[in-house]
Amino acid sequence: MLRLTTKQVMADAAHTLATSFELVQHSTTTYIPAHWMTEEPGPQPADECIWLPLSRLDKQHLGNRISNILFANDSEITNFDIMLRQFATENTDPVDSLLIRTKVGLRVLDEDGVLSKPDGRFRPNVLDPMLNEDEGDKQHVFEVIRDWLNSEEEAHSLLNHLATALSPGWSAVKYILLIGDGRNGKSVLLNMVSDLFGRGNISNVTRQQMADRLPVCSELNNKLLNIVYDGEMTYIKDSSVEKTLIAGEPAVVRMLYENGNTQVQTNALFIEALNSEPKSRDKSGALQKRLSRFFFPNVYKVDKAFERKMRSEKMLGAFLALLLDHYVEQSEIAEKLKQTSTSVALQVEQNLLNSPTHQFITHLVKQDSAWLTKFTDTPVLVDPMVDAFMAWRVQEGFNEYSSADVKRMFKESFLLDWKSIREGSKVVKKQRIVGVKPDVEALLAQLEGEEDEAAGAAVVED
Repeated sequence: MLRLTTKQVMADAAHTLATSFELVQHSTTTYIPAHWMTEEPGPQPADECIWLPLSRLDKQHLGNRISNILFANDSEITNFDIMLRQFATENTDPVDSLLIRTKVGLRVLDEDGVLSKPDGRFRPNVLDPMLNEDEGDKQHVFEVIRDWLNSEEEAHSLLNHLATALSPGWSAVKYILLIGDGRNGKSVLLNMVSDLFGRGNISNVTRQQMADRLPVCSELNNKLLNIVYDGEMTYIKDSSVEKTLIAGEPAVVRMLYENGNTQVQTNALFIEALNSEPKSRDKSGALQKRLSRFFFPNVYKVDKAFERKMRSEKMLGAFLALLLDHYVEQSEIAEKLKQTSTSVALQVEQNLLNSPTHQFITHLVKQDSAWLTKFTDTPVLVDPMVDAFMAWRVQEGFNEYSSADVKRMFKESFLLDWKSIREGSKVVKKQRIVGVKPDVEALLAQLEGEEDEAAGAAVVED
């Protein structure tokens, strides 16, 4: 093998590889063209070409095996990586479609959900299994998902959410949480999703890693999904980067092998499996709005044969066809991704865990059943509510809050205005609660339902 003793030797090798294989540099990732069936690397006809991402290790092997060169240390690999990126053809076009294998050949899934013939334009995302449109197979996959969730409504909603991963051109601004104890279908579903979309289209960045802006966050670039199989229970101190990335906006992270920072931007769909949700410092509700929760209530026996069947190419192809049936265009997000009643109930539960304001409201309702009606029918002055909160805080042993802190929390949960009120001979401006924000509205609806159930039970007893 040729020992890389000079930068010129390394540059010549990188240039030869980049040009002969027509490497493409898109964002922070280098891609190599390959045949859609055999994945043989190298230039291909327009209707047979896919592009596969090259990892740092892939680039090392490319240099070792094809150019017959030998790397002595990590520094040489890093320099070779940088040179390959520089010699590759840069592509800055936005990615708005992906490639799908079908029985009639390679097809492009356009942003309107239509399949068409490839035109040779660079598209970094390709799905592995062959599309299977057999109605019986599709129905079988749907029934399995429906059984996992105990609900047809939940099954359709989950499929709509998963289908947004088929649209690399925009972010659904959603983070799917699959909640439930073990052996309930979550892992099988995630394995099916991973097998369908392929490892090259998936990253595995945790919420804590995003909070810490770790180098691994750069793996989110150009991915269709970010999947976390077993979510951490670590307290999330900072959700700002997470919210930014979920929204499809750029964030800056520090890199390990290079000097300085790099920009990360992704339209990936975020999915995480959890037994229960961790607490978060984020009390604004902005993150909660992005979270779509699905509860897996059942417990099943371990059945490896069943999982092998669901992960077969035949069933994965039917799963893909099912997702195409649930395809979501950007204009349909509000309708097709609206929260189900189960998701809302789980959100209320999590808000109660995270929000002192929500806990305080629940306390007031349980203390005085008539409070809920009074609160929703008439404006309430903020100052008496703050005083009541401070007294309750001491009683419950919560962390100390100032009046200003409480008012800020109220501002995040309630709609406020100012009203002139006469106090003796003076007219002063007082802040009032005149309405509630959606997360509190959901809490009040649940509390009202509980009151109605209690009243109904009392009537029956009488």
